[in-house]
Amino acid sequence: MEEIKLGERVRSRASRFTGTLTGICHYLYSEPKYQVTADIPVNGKTQTEWFSFRELERVD
Repeated sequence: MEEIKLGERVRSRASRFTGTLTGICHYLYSEPKYQVTADIPVNGKTQTEWFSFRELERVD
């Protein structure tokens, strides 16, 4: 799998949530999770979601 780096724009293949990769959490006994922060605030609040690597794709 191709590595996605912090600061890159990504999109969830399942939910189509799009934003910037702002965090990576490594767990001892499970796969890493990737935090994506939306580019556009929703109702004036920053929205972030966590995804598995397999669910994300790089956006140009």
